Amino acid sequence: MKRLILPLFLLVTSPALLLGQAVGIGTTTPHASAQLDITSTSKGLLIPRITLAQRNAIAAPAAGLLIYQTDNTPGFYFYSGSAWQAMAAGGSSAVWTTNGNNIYNSNTGFVGINTTAPETRLHVFGPLLVAGGPLRLRNTSGDGSRILFENSSGTPSHQISTIGSALYLQKIPASAFDWVMNSAGFVSMGRSTANARLHIDRGGSSMTEVLRLEGTNVQMTLTENDTVKGFFNLTGNDVKIGTVASNDFGRFIMRVNGADRVFVHPDGRVSIGTAVPATGYLLNVRGKMIGEEVRVQLQANWPDYVFQDNYQLRTIPELASFIQERKHLPGIPPAADMQEGQDLGEIQRRLLEKIEELTLYIIQLEERTHRLEAQAQSNNKLRKTRK
Repeated sequence: MKRLILPLFLLVTSPALLLGQAVGIGTTTPHASAQLDITSTSKGLLIPRITLAQRNAIAAPAAGLLIYQTDNTPGFYFYSGSAWQAMAAGGSSAVWTTNGNNIYNSNTGFVGINTTAPETRLHVFGPLLVAGGPLRLRNTSGDGSRILFENSSGTPSHQISTIGSALYLQKIPASAFDWVMNSAGFVSMGRSTANARLHIDRGGSSMTEVLRLEGTNVQMTLTENDTVKGFFNLTGNDVKIGTVASNDFGRFIMRVNGADRVFVHPDGRVSIGTAVPATGYLLNVRGKMIGEEVRVQLQANWPDYVFQDNYQLRTIPELASFIQERKHLPGIPPAADMQEGQDLGEIQRRLLEKIEELTLYIIQLEERTHRLEAQAQSNNKLRKTRK
C-alpha cells in the first residue's frame, strides 16, 4: 500500500513543482529565456493544422496564436490581436514576401522610412544612398517618368521628366521648353528642338542676354580632338579672341555674309578682301580704301637734303637728256613699275624731292631772269649815251 501512495503523490505534485520553471524536451538544460525548449536533430514541431473555416471559428483567439492553414492560401498564420496575418516564406510578415533572394511587397498602401505618414508609394525622410548601380525610373503609364523637387512645405518647384525620347528639366508651373535634351544628345533652352549641341532661344523674355561667363581671367577654349586651337578670353579689361601659341598655322578669320573678309595670319600680317598676305607688308587690302586722314611716318631722311649745299642738282640739259632717254623723271619709278603698286610713303618722299628740285630750278630761273633784265637795262643806257 505504501508503494502506491508515493508515485501517486509525485504525479499529483509535479505540475506544481514545474510551475514557473523552463521545460525541456529532448534536453535536460532548457534555455533560461524559454518556457519551453524543444531540441531535436531529426524531428520538428507540428503546429495545429486547420482549415480557413476552422481558423475563423476559433473564439476570442489570443494575440500571438499560431496555426497552419491547409486551404485557401495555405501557410502559417498568427493572430495580431485584431486580425489573422499570414507569415510569408522565410518567416517574414505578410507585408513583405520573399521569392528566392528577392523580397516584394503586395501592400496597396504607402511605405514610409523614418516617417509614420508616407505620402507616396515610398516615402524616405532623410538622405538616400544608391550605390553600386543606377537608380531606374520606368514609364508604365504612358505619361512619362518624373522626379519632383519640393520645398519644405511640400510645394513642387522643379521637375525632371521624360516625354517620348526627350528629357525635360522644368520649373513649376512648367514651361514646356525650359531645358530639353533630345535622343541625339542635343540640348535646347527656351525651345522644343535643338539644331546644335546647345541651342538657346531667348524667346519672349525681356532680357537680351542669353549667356554669361563670370570670373577672373575667364576663358572659353575651342578644341579639335582634345587639342586646343583657339579661345575667347577676358583678362582685366582686355577681351582676346584668337588662336593659341601652339596653333602655328591657324588664322583668325572674320566672316560676313557667307564669305571670309578679314584674315589675321600667324605672323601677325592682316589681309582684307584676300586670303593671301602681301610679302613684306603688315596690311594688305584688296580693293579701294577711303578715309579722312592718312598719316605716313617714314624712318628714312625727309627730302630736305635737297636744299643742302652739297646736293648735286642736275642741270637742265642733264635733266632734259635723262627724260628724253628714259621717259620719266629721275628717282621716280617708270610706269611699268608703278602698275605693280607703290609705297605710299616712299613715293611721297620722291615726289617731294622732285618738288624741292623744281623749286631750286625756279629759283635759278628767277636769278637768271634778273640778271638778263639787269643786263638789258645796262645796254639800253649805253645806247642812249652814245646818241
